[in-house]
Amino acid sequence: VLGDGECNEGQIWEGAMFAAHYKLDHLIAFVDLNKQQLDGACDDVMFMGDMVDKWTAFGWHTVKVNGHDIDAIVDAIAAGKAQDEKPVMIILDTIKGNGCELAEQTFPCHHIKFTYEQIAPSIAKAEAVLAEVRKA
Repeated sequence: VLGDGECNEGQIWEGAMFAAHYKLDHLIAFVDLNKQQLDGACDDVMFMGDMVDKWTAFGWHTVKVNGHDIDAIVDAIAAGKAQDEKPVMIILDTIKGNGCELAEQTFPCHHIKFTYEQIAPSIAKAEAVLAEVRKA
């Protein structure tokens, strides 16, 4: 599992080339494409272009899915297992802080310390969802 900001680093691409060259078709990797990194928006820190195009150009079978949709992720993994002679990259298109309104509205939210008062509504919302899941 890689972060999109982490993909600015050279060793990521060295590993990507290695995996493609040696046809590591039992390798499935993920990029969390949340468009943020510690220093700000990924495109502002270092524009990487289209991640699907980039990984495909490096010789990987690449698919992009909604990273908040568990069924889509499971389907992408299943399809990836059927690939021959290529490693598989699943790009998870996500929203940083998804489901926590305060975090979703705060940019960047990579390293912010929230007070209990700020986060309490999100905790209550999560507890309500969990209670509904437990009833089912």
